[in-house]
Amino acid sequence: LCLIMATTSLVVGVAVNGVAAIVSKLNERTAVTNEQLAKVSRFLRAYNVPGDLQRRVHSYLLQFFENQEREDTKSSLMVWLKKSETLRVNMNLALTGTCLARHHLIRLVPRDVLVNVCDICDMEFHPPGEELAQAGSEVKSCFYIRRGEVQTCAPDNEETNRTGNVLAKVATSEGTTEFTTLFHTDGTAAPPDDIDEIQREIEATDRKRPGRQYRGGSFIGDFRLFLGTSRSSKTATCTSFCELIAIDVEKFRSLMIEQAPEIFDMLVI
Repeated sequence: LCLIMATTSLVVGVAVNGVAAIVSKLNERTAVTNEQLAKVSRFLRAYNVPGDLQRRVHSYLLQFFENQEREDTKSSLMVWLKKSETLRVNMNLALTGTCLARHHLIRLVPRDVLVNVCDICDMEFHPPGEELAQAGSEVKSCFYIRRGEVQTCAPDNEETNRTGNVLAKVATSEGTTEFTTLFHTDGTAAPPDDIDEIQREIEATDRKRPGRQYRGGSFIGDFRLFLGTSRSSKTATCTSFCELIAIDVEKFRSLMIEQAPEIFDMLVI
């Protein structure tokens, strides 16, 4: 009994000390951030940068520094909680698991497996204008938007011919413009060597979805978790500061096949 009490006190002590260290570090970071913002303000005023632009830069940097603090704090917190598996698991579920469980299929994943899914997730921060995926590129992650907005749209250089194939404008060495097939939608053209039948079906489904604005609480590319990686038919761009949870598609599939194969087969179907 004494040994259990001593061990419990040690674990709690480590956690409390870790939280105290976080608070101290945040206070130090706040002071540093304020000093950096003051330096930037003095610099912008010295060069007579317009007031509206100064305010936009200030707003951008405030969000940037806040995101940086959150990312660093979470990394440190999870390291400090390794001494207590119970605390680490509960914290992981609180920070990430509750978000993932909003998905109508992921919510069916057993709790002990969901904890491991949380471990393969990454918290990411992206500024406005940053692209999460480009049309035609292979997408290997699914995203949950914790905060922010993301716009998906087909690239401007695409056209569709009478067979339904998506064509992309390409500049030639002679300075003229020609079209090359970016995606085949009629199923008659031979696919690239690295694209199998399942991927073609995934991409065909993705192309039918119209571009849209995704907001906090939404998933982007979640179908890939169950069907595998594929090329994106649209470009996904952050239209505001975004805090995202990124899930590696192949890691998720491997983990589910290993730890909950029957449930994963059911979800795929």
